[in-house]
Amino acid sequence: MLGFDIRGFGRSVDAVVSPSPDGWLLTGARRPETSVLRGAVCDYVRALQVASALG
Repeated sequence: MLGFDIRGFGRSVDAVVSPSPDGWLLTGARRPETSVLRGAVCDYVRALQVASALG
């Protein structure tokens, strides 16, 4: 079983200091290094890599 917290939700709410007024998914969308969506995908991929290595 795998569980993780996407940045900006749950315990990682502080990872997204000021969400976009247009919605969470668009926060930081103008720059790849600040994109919440890109970060969420990276978090998901990394979580799968760790789960695979553990199991």
